[in-house]
Amino acid sequence: MHEPLPTPFSDEEMAVVNKLIYERCSIRDWIDKPIPDEMIEKILEAGRAAPIGCNLDEVRFIVIKNPEEAKMVWSDISTKNAVIIVICYDTRIPKVVWQDKCVPQNAGFDAAAAADHMLLMAHALGLGAVWLSKTVKTD
Repeated sequence: MHEPLPTPFSDEEMAVVNKLIYERCSIRDWIDKPIPDEMIEKILEAGRAAPIGCNLDEVRFIVIKNPEEAKMVWSDISTKNAVIIVICYDTRIPKVVWQDKCVPQNAGFDAAAAADHMLLMAHALGLGAVWLSKTVKTD
């Protein structure tokens, strides 16, 4: 049995979706005031709502608000008043659940989908955000 198709959006709803998608842009300047925890939580919720390959729930988020800690993650950009959300992928989960049937490229897709959802939510909340990437391998 198939899931029913979603109901098409009204013109007003489509206008909001179009505004969100087509007006979002990367912002590399941070506002001069702290971001409320409620807004950060909404952004994280959007990331958790992103599609995940094999429904493994292996994407993790680390929120960094402390400028000194932020510099340890990204030392070559201004971190004053920045909230950095590090998007990680727990490589242990696919190995345990799927063992040799794991699809390794899902890691990047899952993290990217979460990042995109989070960027859209930040924009909807009136916040600037930017997608920056840095690969760090750990054992």
